[in-house]
Amino acid sequence: DWFLFAIVPKGGARPEVFSEAAYADGRILDEAAGLFWKNDWPGMQGRLAQMTGAGKGAPPALLLSANASARSQKLDEALGFATRLASTSQGALAEMARVARMDALLELKRRDEAVAQAKAVLERAPRHGIRAEDLNRVGLILKQTTLHHLAIRAFEKAREQDRTNEMYPANAGVAYRDVGQVQKAIESFKRALAVAPKRADIRTELASLYMTEVGDDEEALRELEDAVTADPLHARAHYLLGIAHTRAYRLDAAAEVWRRLLKLTPSDATQSFFG
Repeated sequence: DWFLFAIVPKGGARPEVFSEAAYADGRILDEAAGLFWKNDWPGMQGRLAQMTGAGKGAPPALLLSANASARSQKLDEALGFATRLASTSQGALAEMARVARMDALLELKRRDEAVAQAKAVLERAPRHGIRAEDLNRVGLILKQTTLHHLAIRAFEKAREQDRTNEMYPANAGVAYRDVGQVQKAIESFKRALAVAPKRADIRTELASLYMTEVGDDEEALRELEDAVTADPLHARAHYLLGIAHTRAYRLDAAAEVWRRLLKLTPSDATQSFFG
């Protein structure tokens, strides 16, 4: 069990010195992890509180505690656990702790510190085993704080690590769009669609670029037709498709699309991922 290994002290201590406490804490960690995946934060924190002093300082316990505290909105507590873990761990676990610390700082409205932590995580990638999902999270925070060029770096690094997740190039596409790099945005959205061709929200964003930045209404029409086929409830795809038909003087087709749009209630209509 990886939880158990994490709480056994290094340095070659004899098993009988720590086995009883270690195994007891290992069982508690296993149970706490089960509660974690059930979203039972209070129950998980209660189990962790039963650990021995040494066990409470083990990396998995600190990581679980940081996540549980954050989800329970105990943000100062989450920040403390994440800071302690970041300073006492190495490799991927330490980077996960830094990302958790970044999230806590942002939630606490300590924006400058959160951005500084995000920049530090980004600068350490990929040498320190930072996961693709954590790089993506760093990118989202940097984009949220309008540091688009740094966000692009984070998203591209995430894509380099994991080419099976369409959101990494899609997020890069949005960031490229926001800084006016239209061609790179189009390329990024196409990469995302190569992974997930039925993502209507990404296809709609690509079509919007063709319409507003490139002036290629025919290409936009093809993308939007594919989008509404993939997701018949996607409101924005219908709206833009109606505009594209109108601009091509296909007024009957535009009217039909907008009739379908009007039948979509707010509760039925798919919300665009990109807002």
